[in-house]
Amino acid sequence: KSPINKDKSKGQNLALASQNKLSPVYARKQSRKESIISVLQKKPNATIKDISEVISDCSEKTIQRELISLVKSGTLKRSGERRWSTYSLV
Repeated sequence: KSPINKDKSKGQNLALASQNKLSPVYARKQSRKESIISVLQKKPNATIKDISEVISDCSEKTIQRELISLVKSGTLKRSGERRWSTYSLV
């Protein structure tokens, strides 16, 4: 796809979200984020492995992307480096 099509689809997703009609992709992402937060409420310092045992419908790489997003938004805190990283709620 060309970059123009990507921008158009992002705009459509934002329009759907603003109308309270969430796209299936956005809804799955939100569900994953809620699941990650739920895991961290039960286990305050969790690794990607810990979270992937609970969320089995996606890859560890996808979970890692969601964790990075949650850290950037200020919802989570990351401690440690690379494979030894643990995540906790702020």
